[in-house]
Amino acid sequence: MQHLSTDLETALNFVIERVTVEAERSGAALGDDELYFLRHLPTEPTNVTIHQGHWPDSSVPVVRDFSYETLCALARNARLHDVQTRPEAALDWEFSATVLQLERHPMSWLLDWAGVKKRRPRWDGLLLVGTALLFVLILIFGGIALSVFAEGRPDTWRRTLLIAGGCVYVVVVILLYVGVQRLEKRRLKQVVEKCKSDGTLSPVEGPNR
Repeated sequence: MQHLSTDLETALNFVIERVTVEAERSGAALGDDELYFLRHLPTEPTNVTIHQGHWPDSSVPVVRDFSYETLCALARNARLHDVQTRPEAALDWEFSATVLQLERHPMSWLLDWAGVKKRRPRWDGLLLVGTALLFVLILIFGGIALSVFAEGRPDTWRRTLLIAGGCVYVVVVILLYVGVQRLEKRRLKQVVEKCKSDGTLSPVEGPNR
């Protein structure tokens, strides 16, 4: 992990340690293959049936990844056990989940499936609705503006205006998407810094304690 950032390495080590400890606590310690899988999670879905589209073939059985499901269950139980025995551990899990999401590491998917919730601001829902509404308003008013400008003009001008308007709309949508992504990244960084300032990653308990 020498090429990873300090926060990412800390988050990965924390989750891997807690999952490993939980496996030992449950009486089924992880084997070498499972530990390797935990440290080298797939970057793409391993379920081949996920690519069947909206009309999957009912005759094809759903392939389950039991190794991945086991790790998800261990991560979920590890968090529940930590929070019940050490309430301050919730901050440790939030820090790790936020860093992993910020770095787009595959471990963040495992925590999502494990039900590890990350802090969401109160205005998050309003931002989502506002962004969607803005897309619609730009489309509506842009269409009205184009129809007004194109009225009474030659067909060549009308086609040119439609193409230009479409290009402008695409550019605006891209800029909005980039802006929302940057805002989300900034929010995640603020959560990470808050967790660090509050004293994250407190000492953990071993499996026999």
